[in-house]
Amino acid sequence: MTKAAKHFGKRLDNFMCTKETKEYIQAIREVIPGITGITQTKAGWHLNEDVGTWAHPKLAVFFARWLDVRFAVWCDMQIDDILHGLQANRGSAPGRSVVVPVQQEPAPEPQHLICPVVHQKPATATTTP
Repeated sequence: MTKAAKHFGKRLDNFMCTKETKEYIQAIREVIPGITGITQTKAGWHLNEDVGTWAHPKLAVFFARWLDVRFAVWCDMQIDDILHGLQANRGSAPGRSVVVPVQQEPAPEPQHLICPVVHQKPATATTTP
């Protein structure tokens, strides 16, 4: 993470201190119980190659989106294609998209943006003599 931030002219401490980053890391901990090593830092002399900060892969895309807004747009385009049942091959050039339809059943139209959870009592089995 340290080298990537430096490459993009950003400071890792700025990323780690944002409200969004703190909330995202907390959400990872809540969604994936028992996850460890979300970030690890090894201090030392800056010329030593094994010093720096590393992150769990679950934090990688969030961090990369923060580093590069063009990558963030590319991610959004990928998600949009998935939601619309398309498979895209954009490579590293977001403006040069080759979109190929994927054979799949059409998704039903959503009734609500947020679906309430309905808890139903399980049916009780009845026995007859």
